Amino acid sequence: MEDELGNIYRLYQSVAPLADLSVGKANEILEALKITTNQIHGQIQSFHVPFAEHNSGLLISRYQRSLYMLANSIWKEIEDLNSSQVAPSQLSQQFLKKFSDELIQLIGEIKKFFPDEFDSLYPAPLDYLHKGAAQLNQKLNRLRPPASTAEEKELLSILNTAVSYNSLKSMKAGLFHLEFLEDLIAAMTGIIDASDDKIHRWTNMMIEFGFNSPAFYSYCCMEIIKKRDDCKDMMESYGELYWIKKRLQQLVLWRGVPFHSTLPGIKSSLLNFVEAEIAHLQSLEKIGGELAGHGQLNENFRVSFSVKELAYFIHLQVECGIILEEKPKRIHQYVIGHYSTQETDKISEKSFKNASYSRLPNNVSKVITKLSQMLARAQDDL
Repeated sequence: MEDELGNIYRLYQSVAPLADLSVGKANEILEALKITTNQIHGQIQSFHVPFAEHNSGLLISRYQRSLYMLANSIWKEIEDLNSSQVAPSQLSQQFLKKFSDELIQLIGEIKKFFPDEFDSLYPAPLDYLHKGAAQLNQKLNRLRPPASTAEEKELLSILNTAVSYNSLKSMKAGLFHLEFLEDLIAAMTGIIDASDDKIHRWTNMMIEFGFNSPAFYSYCCMEIIKKRDDCKDMMESYGELYWIKKRLQQLVLWRGVPFHSTLPGIKSSLLNFVEAEIAHLQSLEKIGGELAGHGQLNENFRVSFSVKELAYFIHLQVECGIILEEKPKRIHQYVIGHYSTQETDKISEKSFKNASYSRLPNNVSKVITKLSQMLARAQDDL
């Protein structure tokens, strides 16, 4: 195979400069290339077992990298032709494409017969990535029409970026990554009719596959935060986070190598994130208990307002610059942790959040009455 690979290099170099290529010369080189690759195919199919035994993976690795380098050189020439201000000849483009196709086919043949020695993580030829990206995008299109919710569309947007040629090129993707994405999309396509809880099944499948893309990790973290924020109180938040943790622990990883081999696994990363959220709640609970124990915090500071009236009263203080905190969530968390009303001893974050948007005349009138009383007392002190 050493001699044949050398012949392939010499055939490619014999066309320099490309502008002098004739139809006859192109056909002659491509015919010689076909003969050479057929010889390599024959050697691989006839002697792949003893070849692998006697030469281990070093020779396969060297052949693989040599073919990759040559394929990338051809791809660069194709890109240079397309970006040139002078219109490229159709003959040159067709010649380079056919030469590249022969190399890609040969690479696939080596991978087929020497799967253990072939390095699928090594950056694939750019032509291979370009074709792979187009095929993956076509398969991903089958998932797009059934996607109806914002969460489903966001998830597919992450996959759409992952299968793009620019993304694959940037991460120096290998054949492993193309096969990974192909298998993942195929598995997700199998559950497009599962309209009930489809987004969760897609998400779980991506985790089980080991799709540890930073964008997917951020998406999962935001979904966890949304679920935590939808809880009525801290106890419900604990329950939701522990439920998420349990579901993550029950997911079984199907592959030994994650999508990004240099990054932490997606399952362990999400479990760490949930643990951090639980620890944060525990810290808040501990601080609240310590402050209450020292008399610095009264968790049952009862007011005569209803929840809606209290929400409007707090709103006025923010608007008038008495309360300087502008983040609604922090204000909500403080109020539900420090106040109780005539209606309830424990205000839920959800009810206070809803009350913050309520401006019923009756509630506004009661707040105005209290403010008028406060103003009258202040005037008496002048």
